[in-house]
Amino acid sequence: MLRELKAKVAKLAEAVEKSIPIIAETLEAIRNHMIFIQYHLLHNEMQKEVIHDWMNHFNPILNKYNTVKKELKAKVTERKELNVQKDKTSILNPIRHIKLNQQLTTITEEIEELKSRKEQLIFQAECSTDKDMTNLSKKYDQMNNNLDILDSQDISLKKQLEKDAAAFREEKFRPEPEQYTELLDTRIQIRPDFRDKIIEQLKGTFGKYYDYHRRDIAANEVDYLNVEDPDVFSHRAWELEHQRKQEMRRNQPARAKKRSYDMEL
Repeated sequence: MLRELKAKVAKLAEAVEKSIPIIAETLEAIRNHMIFIQYHLLHNEMQKEVIHDWMNHFNPILNKYNTVKKELKAKVTERKELNVQKDKTSILNPIRHIKLNQQLTTITEEIEELKSRKEQLIFQAECSTDKDMTNLSKKYDQMNNNLDILDSQDISLKKQLEKDAAAFREEKFRPEPEQYTELLDTRIQIRPDFRDKIIEQLKGTFGKYYDYHRRDIAANEVDYLNVEDPDVFSHRAWELEHQRKQEMRRNQPARAKKRSYDMEL
């Protein structure tokens, strides 16, 4: 008796597990999760492009600034050493004094030129002071670190996407072949609600950075990954809507006839 009861429970569980509405909801839920992940990947790609553009703009400026800064520091040190030599040189050695003065004049001109170049680079970097340039350099390092974080995040997201795709394939082939049309129709009926859910989730997560065009791209890429043709869905949705309208037209004459009969009475 107990064995028969267990067998019935198992069969009932299997029937529930294989019921079309449950499978349809599971598939759409997995698809939504995949769209969210794919959208996140696309969002990261956009962020990386912005970061790369920013870094490509400021990298040459910072490199030139650091080079000029080192040269300027070396020239200032050299001028100090020449001044020390001049102070130590005896006034009885005028030739040496003349030579040192010439060197000091030349190096002072070079220092002024380097200062001018440094100011130009600060201006190009949209900064005002050396401190601003130091902060810009720190920001550059942080941007580089952000790229590493995004790359690491992408690896995790892609792994999860693969797991979801495997789960989707497993769920998709639960029904019998003759149930595929029923499954498709059920998914078409519930998809608008799931579309609203994923839009709300994306807006809640990405806020002002939400982009409906990026969402459509994510959905298309997920359908491609799941080997599903969006045209099949749209064509079947059109057929169902056409059937619904025809059914309404068939019922309208009957209702009109009934109203006419009522009026005669």
